[in-house]
Amino acid sequence: MEKPGYRTDIDGLRALAVLGVVWFHAFPKALPGGFTGVDVFFVISGYLIAGILFRELEAGAFRFADFYARRVRRLVPALLVLGVLALGCGSFLLLQDEFEQLGKHWAASTVFLQNWVFQREVGYFDKAAESKPLLHLWSLAVEEQFYLLFPPLLLLAWKQAVGRVPWVLWGLLAGSLGLSVAASLGLVGNAFFLLPCRAWELAAGALLAWYQRRGLAAVFRSDGRALWAAGTGLALVCGGMLFFRKTGVYPGWRALVPVLGSVLLIASGPATPVHRWLLSNRAMVWAGLLSYPLYLFHWPLLAFVHLVDEKKLIRWHVLAAVAVSAVLAALTYFFIERRLRHAASRWVVPGLTAGFLLLGGAGFLAWRQIGLKTTTAAAMQRIEQAVKDSDSFFGLREVHPERLKYVKHTGGEGPQTLFVGDSHIQHIIPRVRRLLQDSGPAGRGALFITRGGTPPMPGTVFKGERLLTIGAPDGFYAELEELLRTDTRIDRVVLGARWGMYFGWFAQDYFSGGSAFATESGKDHALQAVADLLERVGKDRKTFLVLECPSSHLLHPKHSRVERTFTGCRLVSRKVFTREQYLAKEGWLRTRLQETALRSRTAVLDPLPLLTAGGVCLVENENGPIRYDDTHFRPSFARDNATFIDPAVLP
Repeated sequence: MEKPGYRTDIDGLRALAVLGVVWFHAFPKALPGGFTGVDVFFVISGYLIAGILFRELEAGAFRFADFYARRVRRLVPALLVLGVLALGCGSFLLLQDEFEQLGKHWAASTVFLQNWVFQREVGYFDKAAESKPLLHLWSLAVEEQFYLLFPPLLLLAWKQAVGRVPWVLWGLLAGSLGLSVAASLGLVGNAFFLLPCRAWELAAGALLAWYQRRGLAAVFRSDGRALWAAGTGLALVCGGMLFFRKTGVYPGWRALVPVLGSVLLIASGPATPVHRWLLSNRAMVWAGLLSYPLYLFHWPLLAFVHLVDEKKLIRWHVLAAVAVSAVLAALTYFFIERRLRHAASRWVVPGLTAGFLLLGGAGFLAWRQIGLKTTTAAAMQRIEQAVKDSDSFFGLREVHPERLKYVKHTGGEGPQTLFVGDSHIQHIIPRVRRLLQDSGPAGRGALFITRGGTPPMPGTVFKGERLLTIGAPDGFYAELEELLRTDTRIDRVVLGARWGMYFGWFAQDYFSGGSAFATESGKDHALQAVADLLERVGKDRKTFLVLECPSSHLLHPKHSRVERTFTGCRLVSRKVFTREQYLAKEGWLRTRLQETALRSRTAVLDPLPLLTAGGVCLVENENGPIRYDDTHFRPSFARDNATFIDPAVLP
């Protein structure tokens, strides 16, 4: 039996949204804007939930208990299956630190706060998205937070005066959209993950539901007008999926495209040819019915495939993951979700809630390392210890945090060495602290102005995909200039960075002089910015330039020794990354940087001799792996071994 007001075309729109998301995750180059399917989901959710609330409020039949009980029946059955799948697969496919992270994400999911967790985790030091099998649940958290806050707000407005409801919804839409646009200019993690910056998309659906109950359908009584709106809506939704790129700021204004397209498609339906022939097509309707469990299952399976295949991803593995997720979605929908949603027993909701919380408790135990997974191989334990050994900031003190948020200090209050750069300056902090640990009040100290993903090149502009993870360097270069101008204790300046990253993998995302680093003009402008900074500070200070440490996935403590298969992880013979391989990739940049230093009368500090032996880049020493990822020193290694930095610190 169909629900009151049920429209098959809305299930078809759900199918369009989920297929876009799944295809984007599976083959991002084939459908680069498929991620906008989530925006379509938000509009549909706002429209349907608001429609239910309006109908019940008008009939005087709204009860919070009934509303949230329906949410439990709708969402929790498939989530329970997902939790068992994720924790079960993770127990043998993931290493200990990865399994702990999975447990944290699942525990957060049971209280629908995972979007806040992911917002805090995004950044330069964070692991790749493929290592987060539950990353996609951020959108579910946004919806559930909306469901928690929206009914009381709507009920309050309704009781005050029904005529105020649309003004409340318009205010919610305008305020949230404004926050989204503002946050997209800098706090991109907030804009992407958090409800305040996404609520306007659900509010757009709620507004549509309001106006439809008050005669909006009359606007589309003309077949021509309805067809025009449907065609425009379909073009906007599909256009966003086809032409948007994740290399731009999102959501911001750009999300208006899929949101407006979704509103037009819902408002103009269900009688146009677009709705009858496409969205109400039987195959699309069935895909729409499976959209929720398909969305839940596809990303964990793809994430596990990416983890196993790493650099040698096999296309049929991806297709198999999508196919398995579709089968799991169908089985879950027909044999679990649909039965529990309509079951008459009064124990269904308490049982689902208890099971969900218990499984969340299992995630919490995994996160807090209480049972559930242990590694017995000593070599594997050393690797797992290494990847957790990453707190290079331990022991640093803040300096005027209200004014200089990127500046930290260690050592005495006498003459200061200023270190400027990104994470490749941060990972030598333990060595500097060791050298300065005996300094008295008048002894030498060190100031650090660092930010992951931010090179010491004033004038650099960030664009593109990096903005989705690290955001723009809000005030970083201004703080640097203020520090150089006002702190007369600084007599030495050290510049360092993961130089190859800016001129290699992300050369399209960093701009200098209006040109991307990927262009010759951009390279020249960027390196000239380094030279200008050295020249400016070197007039009355001694300057140092730190060359890059070798970077490669083969130097990662996991990738160098661990091989993943679909049956688990095993140790293999150490993989080799040679000095020649590194120089073939980065040699030109080292030469350019050395020439820049020579012209600026700057001393060069080169970590390469420390990190190579016999023509091979070192992965381990007698204490285990020397890095916690593919490029950064473990604090314990840096403290005792990063001696290349000593001339910049010692008297």
